[in-house]
Amino acid sequence: MGYENGEKDFLNGVPDESREECYELGEKIFGYSTSELTDGITQGLIRSEVDVTNTAILLWSFVIGLFNTLTKKGNYIEHYHKRNSEKLLLEGFDVLVNSIKNKT
Repeated sequence: MGYENGEKDFLNGVPDESREECYELGEKIFGYSTSELTDGITQGLIRSEVDVTNTAILLWSFVIGLFNTLTKKGNYIEHYHKRNSEKLLLEGFDVLVNSIKNKT
């Protein structure tokens, strides 16, 4: 999660081979996400109107944001808001799943 590839790679001199390997691995993992979403739609577990690519990008972004927040602000959240990071993580995943879940 700590490595952010992007335009800065071209400016910072990251070797082409290393950059491309990271991109390829990222695309492989992204493919797993889109495949699972597609299977979920086919099985009727996920709403049929869900855009698979957009949803995969959004879920990826939400999960990274959730992990980063709980990692960097876990003590603050527990001290000031009296919330347990592990419970928040599980609740966060429930919120994500329920946002795409087929309710019928």
